[in-house]
Amino acid sequence: MVLAALGDVVQVPVWLDLLAVFSGAVLGAVFAVRNHFDLAGVLALAMVTGFGGGVIRDVLLNQRPVAFQQNAYMITAIAAALAGFRSEEHTSELQSH
Repeated sequence: MVLAALGDVVQVPVWLDLLAVFSGAVLGAVFAVRNHFDLAGVLALAMVTGFGGGVIRDVLLNQRPVAFQQNAYMITAIAAALAGFRSEEHTSELQSH
């Protein structure tokens, strides 16, 4: 009963939730590239790190994870994974020179 009341009070704005997914996914992608994962591994790790916090939050609040209900979360995680993949490629090229 307390969690249900708390769920009504604490609502994370969608833009902030998507920003958290994006930042987590970029960090996961950069980590994966630095550890020589292929593109599928980069995407997988980016999605796990991007969705992780929100999924844990939703499960603890006894709700269905919002990341699995709306396509915007998947699109954001994929875009962040590709951005992290591309940025890490360019960063490593600069460091080698």
